[in-house]
Amino acid sequence: MVTITLHTDTTSRTIDLSPGETVLTALRRNGWHLTAPCGGVGKCGKCIVRIDPADSGGPRDPAEERYTGSDPAIRLACRLVPVRALSVYADGSLTPPAAADTVAKGGSIELPAPGVPVVIAETIEVDPPSLQDQRSVLRRLRAAAGIGDLHASVHALTAAADALASPAAAHGMVTAIIEAGTPPRLLTVRSDQGDHHAQAGPYALAVDIGTTTVAAYLIDLGTHTVTASRSEANAQGSYGADVISRIAAYTTGAPLTQAIRRQIASLAEALATDAGIAPTDVSAASIVGNTTMIHLFTGLDPEPMSRAPFIPTLTESVRIDAGSLELPLMIGAGVRIPPGVSAYVGTDITADLVACRMHHEEGVSLLVDIGTNGEIVLGGRKGLLACSTAAGPAFEGATIRHGSGGVAGAINHVRREDDRLVVQTIGGAAARSICGTGLMDALALLLDDGLVDDTGRIDPD
Repeated sequence: MVTITLHTDTTSRTIDLSPGETVLTALRRNGWHLTAPCGGVGKCGKCIVRIDPADSGGPRDPAEERYTGSDPAIRLACRLVPVRALSVYADGSLTPPAAADTVAKGGSIELPAPGVPVVIAETIEVDPPSLQDQRSVLRRLRAAAGIGDLHASVHALTAAADALASPAAAHGMVTAIIEAGTPPRLLTVRSDQGDHHAQAGPYALAVDIGTTTVAAYLIDLGTHTVTASRSEANAQGSYGADVISRIAAYTTGAPLTQAIRRQIASLAEALATDAGIAPTDVSAASIVGNTTMIHLFTGLDPEPMSRAPFIPTLTESVRIDAGSLELPLMIGAGVRIPPGVSAYVGTDITADLVACRMHHEEGVSLLVDIGTNGEIVLGGRKGLLACSTAAGPAFEGATIRHGSGGVAGAINHVRREDDRLVVQTIGGAAARSICGTGLMDALALLLDDGLVDDTGRIDPD
């Protein structure tokens, strides 16, 4: 076993590597995030790290020098198998666990007008038991709530019995948390009449699993407001930048399902802390994403979507118990996944449509979701047409050797001035990479000069 020390701008930590394990694999196993758009197969050159001492990195494949140059201290993490203890530096692209690029820690979004509630918190007065009234707790709850077909788990019934026996349940007054549906479900019962904070809510978690970014919101369903929000880089990122590379990683045994479930669980706990509640106060969740992300989250095999005829296992709306998805929410809480459309038009687009209501509008509207997987929907109340494309590489330079997102120092424009080639970088910094707009400019010049044909093939002459 070899111990390595990881260094970022803000922290240093040590981790142990198993015999023969690469640094990238060890980082993934310990929850660290390092950019690796190709999924760690040595073809993108993005997981570059600096090591010290340089002679502790073990043998290097000569092909690696295409990306690292001849400096023995510069290595690809996906090919680095240390032979003894060393330090690893990654120039800002290495992110510690539970700190992956959080860009939103609060705020709110505009919510539509309240509709049919998913979960309600109802104050009810339950008749006390007596020799004349020996009905079960469940029957008395059904009568008090006016819901004759109310279902309840053993956990919910235990909570109800405890609440009704509590001194705080004055005159049988309790709060029942009920999930709407067919049948309605009793999630828990609380004797919190004197505790204003405990009566707030109920709360729901809303998550958008993007290929690149995961955004999460905590919503107070009682007041219909967003009480906290956070977003992080998708923890699956080191297994590949796009859905095809993630599918390939999944089929070779990469723990993508575990990674995204852990991340959403961590986000739920952080949002609850931000709002001053416990994660177990969250009684419902809705999770959207492109179809591959939903398959990976639920543990369904996405491989059939990577080849014709591109058949997903699931595009229908489902409710899954939060516990089976390893989310630390209220026991019995349901996670709702809205319906998707196809292998590459997912539930996030359905959510977009519901939010903007363009399917109810006269005339023709255009909806564009620009992301790693980009979708476009055209139409109105008479019908909708949808398509998608891999938009991410245009913005992130995924498998381009020196490609990057729109970061400082990225070449974003290339032009000709007389006989000179002029490049412009973001922020005016020294050129360190090239982003999507720079690539498009450069390609346009190559086309103009006949160096590249209409298919993108470079003329060897």
